[in-house]
Amino acid sequence: MINIQTVKPQTKESDKYSYQLYNFIKKHPRCDKVYYIASHENYDVEADKVTYDEVPFDESKINPYYIWIGHKNEDESYEDGKIVNWYSGNNLYTILGCGKCKYTEFANPWLTGKHVVEITDWFWDNYSKLGRCLWDGSHQRFMTNEEERYTYIDDNTRKCNWCGKTFEKHEVPVTTIKTEWVEKE
Repeated sequence: MINIQTVKPQTKESDKYSYQLYNFIKKHPRCDKVYYIASHENYDVEADKVTYDEVPFDESKINPYYIWIGHKNEDESYEDGKIVNWYSGNNLYTILGCGKCKYTEFANPWLTGKHVVEITDWFWDNYSKLGRCLWDGSHQRFMTNEEERYTYIDDNTRKCNWCGKTFEKHEVPVTTIKTEWVEKE
């Protein structure tokens, strides 16, 4: 179990650590396990059917949408004669958002039958070291209250105060193609 005091933001806003994640764990202390949902859903419009791809856990590409914070229900439930495990908690993507459900603990029967991998130790160890950089390793996303995230060494170099990585500014050419309708003569 994570000692939530080690990942508590210093104010009532997110800093290195997420205020939303801290509050979720504080409100639901038994939801301290972390799971990676390896079954990624694909919808085939033409066939009007859902299929699942098994995507192995990749530590370098953390997508909050596929992370479940909660616990596995150990009660035995049966479906078609098989033991069904279900999960209680919430999706990290939802917890980090600003919607009404971010602090709600849900029972999630939709994970039943999907490939789910427990990553609790890995997640909490890395989150305590990297903070919110864990799901923004490329440092390209906007983060709430990230003004204090970087120390600027010079005009072209900055260092992340949360994880310690240093970045150089590069100019990348971008080509844009615009499509417009023009009156036919």
